[in-house]
Amino acid sequence: MLLLIALLACKADEDSSTLDTSIKTTDTAPTGWDLPLSVTALSVACDGADWVWTVTTAGWAGGAALTIYGPPSDEGGFEWSEAHPFPVRPDDYDPDGAWEVRSLTLTPAGSAEAVVPGSSTQLACSEAELAVPTWLLVLSDRTGVEATCVTGGADPTALGLDCESAPAR
Repeated sequence: MLLLIALLACKADEDSSTLDTSIKTTDTAPTGWDLPLSVTALSVACDGADWVWTVTTAGWAGGAALTIYGPPSDEGGFEWSEAHPFPVRPDDYDPDGAWEVRSLTLTPAGSAEAVVPGSSTQLACSEAELAVPTWLLVLSDRTGVEATCVTGGADPTALGLDCESAPAR
């Protein structure tokens, strides 16, 4: 029995010089994860009752998070801030990965204590208070690493970040 295994091993070595050992590849289109992630459109609106933040991206995002900053503080920085994750699943997307749309709706909570991340904000949504404070939107890739960011609102330069700038409202 051992002799048969040894002979087969020798036979396999002889034949290996004629085996095609090249790596076969197939041409496949890149998925949304493979494309560079960038913001192609962004809107911030008060629809009369709620704040709605909508972002359209080129490529697919692994996640999105919004931070809203209150008025500047006398000591530097801001008087308050709120962090809001966007829903995990996008509202709409291209199955081939060319784009996706994500939105976040925040209902005015009336006070800082009543704010629920991802659901409500202390920002009023009325004609008298439509000024959008400073904000930061961060998009991450599928591994959770920051891929791109956009700033906007009243004073985005106060954040001191190297992000794309959204038009002031």
